Parts: sequence; C-alpha cells; structure tokens
Amino acid sequence: MPSLASILTYFPYQPSAVGYLSEGCRTSGAALPSTLSMAAPTVVLYLRDELFARPQPLLVPLAAHSTAMLKIPLASERSAETWEAHVADLGAHHWHSMGMASDRGRGLVAGSHAACPDARWVCERFPALRALFDRRRPLARTAYAAMAKEDEAVQTCPTATSEAPRHQRLQPSAHPHQACEPAIARYDPLALRRHLLRDAWYLCAPSGRLRTVGGVRAAVLLLCSLSEESAEAVRPTLLHPLRAPRDAIVAPFAPAASWPVALLDLVPPQR
Repeated sequence: MPSLASILTYFPYQPSAVGYLSEGCRTSGAALPSTLSMAAPTVVLYLRDELFARPQPLLVPLAAHSTAMLKIPLASERSAETWEAHVADLGAHHWHSMGMASDRGRGLVAGSHAACPDARWVCERFPALRALFDRRRPLARTAYAAMAKEDEAVQTCPTATSEAPRHQRLQPSAHPHQACEPAIARYDPLALRRHLLRDAWYLCAPSGRLRTVGGVRAAVLLLCSLSEESAEAVRPTLLHPLRAPRDAIVAPFAPAASWPVALLDLVPPQR
C-alpha cells in the first residue's frame, strides 16, 4: 500500500484513496476487544473453523443462530490444547456451548471435546463427500470423450460413396464403441449414487416427511455398500469419511424430529 500511495502521489491522480477500507478496519479492530462478552450466561451452538494469516492460524468461533463472530485470536498453532484454552476463555465471557458444527480438524475437534465433553458435535458433510465427487469428474470426462469419438465415427460413415469405403469407415467406429461402453458403465452408477447420497442429507424426503437418524444412517450405509460393489467406479477408501464420524454427520436429524410439534403450536386451529 505505501508503494501504491507513492505512485498515485507521483502521478497526481485525483481522486485517489489507498488502503482506506483496510486502514478503517485496522483502526476499528484495534479499538474492539478480541472476544465478545455477554452480561449473562448465553448458550449457543458454535460454528468453528480455522483461517490463516500467512503461517499463523486464526481460531474463529461463530454463533450459529446469529453468525456473530465471538472470538478471533491469532494463535501460534492449532493443537487440541490451544482450542481447549480458546473454548475455556469463551466460557469466562459467559458463552456456553450446547454443541458445535465444524470440519474434522484434529486439534479443533479434540480440544472442543475436552472443553465441552457433553456437547453435541455436528460434522461438516462436504469433506465427507468431496473425495467421492472428485472421483466422478475424471470418469465423466472419460465417458463423454468416448461418446464424442463414437459419435464422430458414426457421422463419417454416411459420407462414403460406395460399399467398400463405408465398410472401411465402419471398422474404426467399432473401437470407439468398445471404449465407450465400459466408460459409461463406470461413470453412470457413481453419478447415480452420488445424486442419491446428496439427496439423503435433506431433512425432508421428497414426500415432505421428516427423515430420521436411523433412516438416514441406513440409507448412507446401503449406498456405501452398493458403491463398494462397483470396484472400478469407487475405491473403498473414498467411502471411509462417510463411515468414520457417522453419528456426527446424522446428528442434525435428531432435534429436527421435535420441530413439527413446536411449529404446530404456532398454526391457528382449523375451523
């Protein structure tokens, strides 16, 4: 920013403002405490993550309901001990945890559990599905490339003027067809199961009925078993993230079971 300011000063560009927003944030940040304090004990569901300012981590907890950033210290490292002290400091500022949602960072999870052993943990789903989704992309590229080659080979056949050239052009078209079929056979089952896995995480089924913890767990296990049967499409290691923290992944479906009763109390009686 000083270099940019020197350039704008040397060439008298008007109007010009360099670093106005960042300087304003720096000034406001210096005037504010790093931890939000409450006058009375407040119970929240934490959203926790780690950001990085070059090599140093920033430990960031948010309140899920309001998305208020409760604390943002610059830490030297992100071990379990650091996160445990971080959570304890939030308790000193009258914030108390009923649970947290986060990724699977080892220090983050271990430290949070050590500070609040009875709090519910909700595991972020995207990391569990990312490897499976990444596996789909190369299979899709291979399948669509094979289909394009087969289509190109078929399109050249009608342009032949006699039977002999047509026969010669049909012979190469058999090779793209032989490559296309197995490529589609590898891609299609994975694409279908990926779609079913994604839909299994919605709180409500297409019929509108709330999904249960047991139902979601059974659906995920079934889809994992079906995927493992297709060894060419899915390696078993890709499905491990869906099985390891299974209880943490399906945790949101447990409190959702009580929502219809609470919402019905808000609906006027039918006459």
